[in-house]
Formats: sequence, structure tokens, C-alpha cells
Amino acid sequence: MNKNKSSNRLLIAILIGIVFGIALGGAWPEAGIAVKVIGEIFIKALLMLVILLVMTSMVVGITRFGDVRKLGVIGSKTITYYLIATALSVIMGNVLVNLIQPGRAETEQKRIALRGEELAITN
Repeated sequence: MNKNKSSNRLLIAILIGIVFGIALGGAWPEAGIAVKVIGEIFIKALLMLVILLVMTSMVVGITRFGDVRKLGVIGSKTITYYLIATALSVIMGNVLVNLIQPGRAETEQKRIALRGEELAITN
């Protein structure tokens, strides 16, 4: 019962944050732009943790068996699947970045506009 209350609090806090973010961005966009660095830091921190969490969960799952010989075919299939999926995602990411070239612009002004920043030219 206590665990449900804790998870509900987290859900309510997330929903309040979403509503607050929508209200701030809709009613006062300048303030939303001013605090966007917080969101960028959060997203980058999540991206850094993804691989660490996957590897940690695999290591914990494997070590709970106790004896490595118990893993057998299932363990080797799991590790093989993980390595193949990782290799394919890296290859696909590199191919798509080279084909699409996101963020590429012909001029300096277009590059700055793609980044979402103001063009600061002093004349």
C-alpha cells in the first residue's frame, strides 16, 4: 500500500510538471526559452544513462544465476542478441547521419537558425 502512494506521488509530480511546462511555454514563451537549458540537461542525462542501465540490468540478471554454467544457451543467446542489436543500431545511426546530415546548412545564418538561436550580427 505504501509503495502505491509513493508511485502515485511521482506520477502526480510528473503530471504537474507537464502542465506547468505547457502553461509556461504557452503563456510566457520567453520564460520557457530562458529555462530550456534545464530540459536539455535532463534529456542528455537520460541519454547517458540508457546504455549503463541496460548493461547493469544484464549483469545483475546474469550474476543472480550464481553459476555461470547455468546460463547455457539462453545466456549466450541473450548476449548475442544484445551485441547484434547494439551493432545494428550503431551502423544504422551512422548511415542515417551521413545520409540525412541533420543540422547541415549552406550559410552561417541558416546554421544559426537551425540551432534555434538568434542571429547576433553587429554592424
